Amino acid sequence: MILTKLKRKTVEQTTNAFINGLKDHQVRSLTLDNGTENRDHQKITKELGVGVYFCHPYHSWEKGTNEHGNGLVRRYLPRKTELEYVTQEDIDDISWELNNRPRKILGFSTAFEMLELEYSKQQLQVNVAFDYRV
Repeated sequence: MILTKLKRKTVEQTTNAFINGLKDHQVRSLTLDNGTENRDHQKITKELGVGVYFCHPYHSWEKGTNEHGNGLVRRYLPRKTELEYVTQEDIDDISWELNNRPRKILGFSTAFEMLELEYSKQQLQVNVAFDYRV
C-alpha cells in the first residue's frame, strides 16, 4: 500500500501523487472512483503506461481492495482525525505497518514479502552492445 499526504485534493496534486508514487513499481492497471480529482487520468496513462478504469457510481464493491485498504488506514486515522497534524512520516509509518502485516489471503505472508517474491521471479534483462571492429 502506497500512501501520500496531499495538501489539497486537487486534480494536479492527485495526478502527481499517482505518478510519483507508482513510477518505480510495476503497475498493470488502476481502478479509480469518479471523483473530480481523477479527471486527468489520461496523464497517468501516458506517464505510467497503464490502463485506468472507473467504477460505476455507488458501486463500492467494484473496488473492494481499495475499500478494505481504506478501512485498515482508518484504524490508524479515524474519520475525525485532524489531518493537518499528520505528517508524511506518520503516513509512511502506517504504510510500513500495513505492508508488513500478515494477511490470510496471502497465506499469512505480508504484502512486502509477496512483492519481494514476485521481483525475485522476474528474469534480469541485460542489454549489451558489442562493437566488433576489424
